[in-house]
Amino acid sequence: MVIQHNMAAENGKRMHKIVSGKLIGTSEKLSSGYRVNRAADDAAGLSISEKMRFQIRGLDRGSANINEGIGYCQVADGALHEMHDMLQRMNELSIQAANGTNSAADRSYIDDEIQMLKAEIDRICITTKYNQEYVFRCEDKIVSDTWEVYRLKFQGYPDDLYIYNDSYDSVTKTAAYGGVAIGGKRYSWASINPDMYDTATGKFHAGEYSFRTDDGTSLTLVCAEGSEPPQVSRKYFTAADQMGIRVNNELISWDDVWSASGKRFDRNNILNEQYSFDYHGVTISFTPDETDDFDAVMTRISGTVWNSTYRMPTEQTAVIADFSGTTMPITDKDQIKEYLANSRNIPKYILHAGDGTSTFDGIWLEETDSSGNGTGTTVTGSQKSWADIGITNWGDQSTDIWSDKVYKYLYDYCTVPGHNGNPNTEEFGFNFQLINETSKDSVIDALDGVVLNCGSVTNSNQPEATFDTNTFANVISSVLTYTGQLSLKDEYNLGRDFEKEQDVFPPSGAGQLTLDTTAGVTEPIFIKYTNTIDGTPVEKTYAINQTTFTNLVNDLVNKTIANVDLSSSNNILQIIAERFAKGAANPTEITMAGVVSPSNITGGGSQTYFADTVRIDSNDPNLITTQNLAVTDYACAKIDFSGLGTSYQLADLIGLGFNSTCQTCSNHYSIQFTTQGLTPHGATTTDVWQDVQVGGNTYRYIKDQSGQNHTIYIDVDSLQGSIHNGIEFSNTLVELLDETGFDFHFTQYATNKNDAVFYAFDNRPQYATGGVSSATNATFDPFAHGFKNTLDVNLSLRDTDTTTAGSKLTMNLKYQYNVSNLFAPENLSLTETLDNTDGKYIKDANGNYVAYDPAIHGTTVDRYNVTVNGIDYKGQTQDAYFTEYIKNKVLKDIVDATTISLKSDHYVYGKVQAQENANKAMVTEYNTPYQLISNRFPEKITEKDEYLNIQCSSNTIDYISIQKQRLSIYRMGLYKFQTLTEDQATKGIDMVSNALKMVSAVRSRFGAYQNRLEHAYAINRNTHENTQSAESAIRDTDMAETMVAHSNNSVLQQSANAMLAQANQANRGVLSLLQ
Repeated sequence: MVIQHNMAAENGKRMHKIVSGKLIGTSEKLSSGYRVNRAADDAAGLSISEKMRFQIRGLDRGSANINEGIGYCQVADGALHEMHDMLQRMNELSIQAANGTNSAADRSYIDDEIQMLKAEIDRICITTKYNQEYVFRCEDKIVSDTWEVYRLKFQGYPDDLYIYNDSYDSVTKTAAYGGVAIGGKRYSWASINPDMYDTATGKFHAGEYSFRTDDGTSLTLVCAEGSEPPQVSRKYFTAADQMGIRVNNELISWDDVWSASGKRFDRNNILNEQYSFDYHGVTISFTPDETDDFDAVMTRISGTVWNSTYRMPTEQTAVIADFSGTTMPITDKDQIKEYLANSRNIPKYILHAGDGTSTFDGIWLEETDSSGNGTGTTVTGSQKSWADIGITNWGDQSTDIWSDKVYKYLYDYCTVPGHNGNPNTEEFGFNFQLINETSKDSVIDALDGVVLNCGSVTNSNQPEATFDTNTFANVISSVLTYTGQLSLKDEYNLGRDFEKEQDVFPPSGAGQLTLDTTAGVTEPIFIKYTNTIDGTPVEKTYAINQTTFTNLVNDLVNKTIANVDLSSSNNILQIIAERFAKGAANPTEITMAGVVSPSNITGGGSQTYFADTVRIDSNDPNLITTQNLAVTDYACAKIDFSGLGTSYQLADLIGLGFNSTCQTCSNHYSIQFTTQGLTPHGATTTDVWQDVQVGGNTYRYIKDQSGQNHTIYIDVDSLQGSIHNGIEFSNTLVELLDETGFDFHFTQYATNKNDAVFYAFDNRPQYATGGVSSATNATFDPFAHGFKNTLDVNLSLRDTDTTTAGSKLTMNLKYQYNVSNLFAPENLSLTETLDNTDGKYIKDANGNYVAYDPAIHGTTVDRYNVTVNGIDYKGQTQDAYFTEYIKNKVLKDIVDATTISLKSDHYVYGKVQAQENANKAMVTEYNTPYQLISNRFPEKITEKDEYLNIQCSSNTIDYISIQKQRLSIYRMGLYKFQTLTEDQATKGIDMVSNALKMVSAVRSRFGAYQNRLEHAYAINRNTHENTQSAESAIRDTDMAETMVAHSNNSVLQQSANAMLAQANQANRGVLSLLQ
């Protein structure tokens, strides 16, 4: 047997070592109580824990520091408490000494006690310490000189304080006064000081009552015992600092202080002349001495006290109402009749105001009868509470009543059932303002019972036309505009229903425009309205007189003749002749809508705008466009050429075209189809036909510009042979425009390879939102710019009543009339030539010319070429023929197509004429102030402020600064306080009063510091507790968990010992065998 190792023993030894190491670790944690005893246990945790310990120990020390700071404040408070007691005793002694019954010896004894008290106060100020840190001690400069405050001068009357009326009796002309109003707010006597006013007796208690308003102004009121409101005076306190002069804590900047010579106050150059500043209606003046510097000025202004006494109250108007500019509807026909007959105002409503005791608490309207008497009925929706008007509170703490506020009563007629007016304009209202003293009683006095009359009655109406363009299809465009309007009397006579906001009248219906060409008629075109009012027939006529009518006919005749002269350039008759020569299917149809069908063109053949929209998708392979754009909708006009090749031919487009303008400019972009046999309308002699290649075909065009008018002329002959239908035509047209560069500015063109619809569009997507066009300025006309196949007819119908003065209604009618009926085949002189080889037409059974189509008509039918000779005047002269055409066709169609009704826009309104009632409030004003006290103060001492810093934690910036308070007899103004004479004792009262204020202020500061420190201590302890808990969670061991691990490791160690012993025993057994 060969034994090479003892592995069992080696393994047992290794495990024993591991378990022993763990056992040592748990033993260490249990004995120390820490989970982390060295950095190896938890490096990051140890780092965090140490930082927290740093913070915790800092907080511990900071809390102790804060407690010391609290002790410092408590020591100071104790000392100040004693000073307070001594000052109160000194006040008693001063009052005692000021009594005239005292002898000089008596005052000497009193003064002895006062001097002792002064010495003790000074000793406390000098010796009070906390941990060797003086609390009040300061270095005072004792001088024999003193500074005398300035003697102020006053001009004017204070205007910032008002004593408001709680109520007002207009019979006795007396008021109850509720308190004061200042800075836009009311303060009752009780809110100023509960002890100031006795509500049971209605009298004041003696005293000075101070309070601070919301805007920071200090107010001190002085009352005599038993006085009654408004018998209260006002006290003013003045101070000065680096920023300016403060009166009752309100700052007047040094920049607002001016010298008598007009110079702004300059702290570096004090002049020996009078300076002035303004304070709420009062001008205050002072004059520095020659030796006064800026510090002296501040010192000598500070401490001045002045007073203003009340003046007995007077009655003043409390409420001013403004009814101007307001109107109300008049719906009573009888009232309007009375107004027209007698020109008197119409009593509409009675205004009421109440306090809620027996009436509504607010403002409302009462209806009136036709005589103007109240009916007792409240107008529906007219009640408005005072809160609705803007006054929720009339008394204490109210900010609702001030003279710069404007209160508005508003009655909206739209709240009336059945009323559908405009809520922004259909309303009656008036404004009113109040003086600052006004009570609710005064407002009720002013408004209750005011009669609201209506005068200066205004009405509004307009004519409204209806055009029958279905029956009279040649009337392709018609617009009615107007100037002026019907008078109120005309509305009444024609039977308007005034109870309706909007009404169409007369009851007999709309007027029919009429044409009467009978010889001797003075008004050939007229419209007449009739009615019976109050049993009397009335009529109203608007007409064109004979002279105007004759001029109109002559002008239209001349325009028509210009279109039928075959010797002139490019007129309608020339175009028709060219169409006959080219074999057009409809040679006499001279409108684009007539050729392609009105349903296939935007606007149906009338002048319109880019009213449609098209989606341009540059990713669509079938899209043909002059400009690739973002995928979205664009405003456009469109023409559908799908009928080309079936309903009409290319030759039918000769002379036609269309044009558009830009949405944002007046450029015209025209496309016109023509032939080289015609002189293009508008083209110049220098324009030359050019060739362009599109899809392997050559087409001819002329591109012309005249100012802002851009036109492209396309030769229809060059399109023949390569274009057979609408799809080919629209595709070629867009590509031709692109190749020739007729795609500029914002107007672009598009179509689809599989579609015959042609689009002219604006390339800015903002004019097509949600599939709806807003490009209303981008006009679209179904003819080329400058070329028209219509007559513009303008009629101006005027009121025939020449007896009534004033503005009159004038109706202006504008029409476009399609003159294509003038060129109907039966009205033309035509010559036909039989030509069975090249003839363009055949005749149908009715003798009408039909374009020849061999696929339909075969080759045996007779064929003709047709020549246009002109208009067939049927034996009449040219002028007579066209005059008859204009009168009996053009004008007859126009007037027969037109009816006009009269329509009211809204109610008849009358301007309100009213005046508020006489009303009063009791107003108390204040007299020019006078200076009360002329104290002498010690020299001003300027020292740098010192602070005691309380370090609250280990954070260097975490400290609380306590400003050191310097106190001494000198600083309290008591250094020369004596009571040896009555005058000294009297002045001493004020000196002690000032000292009490100073000590109270210092004591308050220490109290505030102590409160702050106590809060700081509480937050310190809270932070300490929470941080200690967090640090413990990181560093302290979990005893239960560690104990379990320790027991486990102990058991494992014992097992390892046993196993190691057993392994060694096996080796010894082998050795014994060998022996």
